[in-house]
Amino acid sequence: MSSPKQELVYRQDIDGLRAIAILLVVGFHYFGVKGGFVGVDIFFVISGYLITRILLVDIKHNTFSVSAFYARRVRRIFPALIVVLVACLGLGWSQLFSDDFQKLAKHVMAGSMYVQNFLLWHESGYFDADGITKPLLHLWSLAIEEQFYLVWPILLVALSGFRLGLIGSIVSVLFVSFFINIYFIYHDTTTAFYLPFSRLWELALGGLVAYVEIFHQKISLHIREKKRLMNVLSVMGLLMITVAAAILNKDAAFPGWWALLPITGTGLLVLAGDNSIINRTLLSNTFMKWIGKISYPLYLWHWPMISFAMILFGSDNKISRSVKLSAFVISVLLAWATYLWVEKPIQRYKITPNNTLRVLGLGIATTGGIFIVAYLCWQQTISPRFGDIKPIAAIVPEKLKGCMPEGNQEHGSIDAFKACEQPLFANRPTVYVVGDSHANSLYQSLETYFHQRRMNVVDYSVMHCIPFTLLDTRGACVDYNRYIQQKIAEQKPALVIFAAYHINDKMADFYHEKIAYPYFIQQQAEHMAVSGAQHVIMVGEIPTWDVSLPHVLNRYFLREGKAIPKRTYTGVIQSSLVMDTTLRQLSYSPKVSYFSLKDILCQQQGCLTQVGEQLPNDLIVYDYGHLTRAGSEYVINNGLSTLIESSVK
Repeated sequence: MSSPKQELVYRQDIDGLRAIAILLVVGFHYFGVKGGFVGVDIFFVISGYLITRILLVDIKHNTFSVSAFYARRVRRIFPALIVVLVACLGLGWSQLFSDDFQKLAKHVMAGSMYVQNFLLWHESGYFDADGITKPLLHLWSLAIEEQFYLVWPILLVALSGFRLGLIGSIVSVLFVSFFINIYFIYHDTTTAFYLPFSRLWELALGGLVAYVEIFHQKISLHIREKKRLMNVLSVMGLLMITVAAAILNKDAAFPGWWALLPITGTGLLVLAGDNSIINRTLLSNTFMKWIGKISYPLYLWHWPMISFAMILFGSDNKISRSVKLSAFVISVLLAWATYLWVEKPIQRYKITPNNTLRVLGLGIATTGGIFIVAYLCWQQTISPRFGDIKPIAAIVPEKLKGCMPEGNQEHGSIDAFKACEQPLFANRPTVYVVGDSHANSLYQSLETYFHQRRMNVVDYSVMHCIPFTLLDTRGACVDYNRYIQQKIAEQKPALVIFAAYHINDKMADFYHEKIAYPYFIQQQAEHMAVSGAQHVIMVGEIPTWDVSLPHVLNRYFLREGKAIPKRTYTGVIQSSLVMDTTLRQLSYSPKVSYFSLKDILCQQQGCLTQVGEQLPNDLIVYDYGHLTRAGSEYVINNGLSTLIESSVK
């Protein structure tokens, strides 16, 4: 029987595999590697392999100790994480307003308790803040790992005495978790992404490779004695990871079936052994080993750096190349320093039966201390440097008016529109408001406007849907768009008011494909007029703001001690103004009128920020571009009502 020391021999190629994982993740966040997020999944497999290997060797030789296992986890994970949490809290204290500092403190609490994935799962939604402005967003993956290791050792030890207990538990977790992942990828992608139940299979696959190595050494030896076989496995593994990084993007249904590519590829590379061609050459060279050594602190540092860079220097939801490059260099330097002066000295500290409780106690006390400080910040007992400045709060309506259904579903339920379709006034004109949530934000005042004039108005806005049958091929959106087109053809409304957000990510995809998107918008309006609408008003692109209008006013004016301007171009996303100009210059038939929001909201001095003195209620929009109640009333009273009156005879 081989000794534990022989079975746990250091594999330098694993550090190289860590390097691939972190380079993909950093490439995704910094340099546009569209499928680089699969690096996190590579980390999961590596972690599952290494930790399960340690557990199985201890179980095999009857040397397993619960306290020693968790003491080693504390020594490995806690020190660098604590440094990053303290740094983020300190930087947030010096740069953020009270509300944003409170949010950061909440994420520090979640990060210190390894429940960040649950917090992000709870926060996700249509009006959730942009992920780029959450400096600790990336800790969701670390939380999943630690949740896994709360139950994994206990499960393996408890079942190790039964025949097939170990392999049965590993395979069961692998398959059950995988199919939970498949279920949720079709029913709730946020749950599939963030919750541990749909991610455990990735760690379990690494555990399966470890089991083969420890308890079926003949198999692993057979692979590693057959040079051609191990080389084929290693090349296939790298190829699968490369394909995943090249073809996947943020719109892919991930993890789901697609995760099999990077997960299986990583498993093959580990199984191939350190003497296979890829592992021996690419993964074991000096540079890759060095990157692998700093991969954990680099993972911890890289996201807070780019997130704070966006908060402090971002514009149009982007940061300049020089700022991004600076953030990257600082991340690498901080990771190297953390490895050199925090991780290495602490890793030299040996875990023995006499000091396990001391290590556990110190780890719990330190993270507990950070949690308490973060809690005091969250409760505003500790105020940030700008705590005396009252920022403009973002208004998020509890519920948008109308019947707007959600478009991010497999199938649309037409019943969502039924409550809005009943006419209030017999033998009076009917108006349809068609589009996405931007149309709905206009509807909130249009409803009052039309009812005061004894006219019927129906809300046919659909959240998250491009209001064009030809362009949006998602199930629910197709259903809703077809239904709306059918109603226009059947009912022939007196007027259709058509509004949408045109410069979102989905629209960018069409630009990249060289599709003349403004032309499609024009044709959609013309199609509604031809198919039955007596007249169509196409509302132009609203001037949109970087992150949100409250964010712009807080960041560029209040924090600098300046008065809030009634008009400004600071923080206005220029592409929204260009889109409005482009749409206005197109030719329209007599039955279609174009209404420019840019013309009524923007002048030489800038775009309108507020319509009154009562902030935040009198802001023109409450986020990046959804009109407030006051904003929608302003739009109606400053030109739209005149166009409506001339359109409805």
